[in-house]
Amino acid sequence: MSGGYKRLYSELEKVAATESAKADVVYPITEIALYADKELGTTGGKALPATKLTVLERSGDALRVRLEGWQQQGVKPAIYEIPGKRIFQAALSRSLVDQLQMGDSWTDPDTGIIWQKASVEGWVKKELLVAAIEPIWQYGAEMFNANCGTCHKAPAPDHMLANQWIGGLETMKRFVTVDQQQYRFILKYLQMHASDIGGKAH
Repeated sequence: MSGGYKRLYSELEKVAATESAKADVVYPITEIALYADKELGTTGGKALPATKLTVLERSGDALRVRLEGWQQQGVKPAIYEIPGKRIFQAALSRSLVDQLQMGDSWTDPDTGIIWQKASVEGWVKKELLVAAIEPIWQYGAEMFNANCGTCHKAPAPDHMLANQWIGGLETMKRFVTVDQQQYRFILKYLQMHASDIGGKAH
């Protein structure tokens, strides 16, 4: 059953070989490294699949990109997709944390947690990036159904809220054979299509 999503990933790789060279907005098809310099010598963290990256500059095989999201107050290394929802976009190391630009804040009325807009610029390799988000979600759907629909019918992504999927998927983790990166991607796919998100963030 893994043949379907592996085939889709191979197709995404082929598309990425051409689209990352010319698109103004790109999305990683897998976890990719973020760098603090165009020589790609100083690692600044990693961006998760399906994270929107706006291309600002091209230099050989490197792209300078801007990543925008939200941070929970006091948790500088993590950037999330939506305030109040623990949908990871990126994890930053010190070299890029120090370059964060912060914006308006919002307080979650249910938890009292303060969230703040955040953006950061860094460099990525010109590979494994596509211009459209929907093929990545199709890949995610195929991987989820192949791994979570063998013993029983896979639940619909909108069966849970975005934050509920963290625990919901954890209960099924021991039954699937995906690696840690693939697991994080399935989680993001489910969260971005959860009942309170609906896959509309992009």
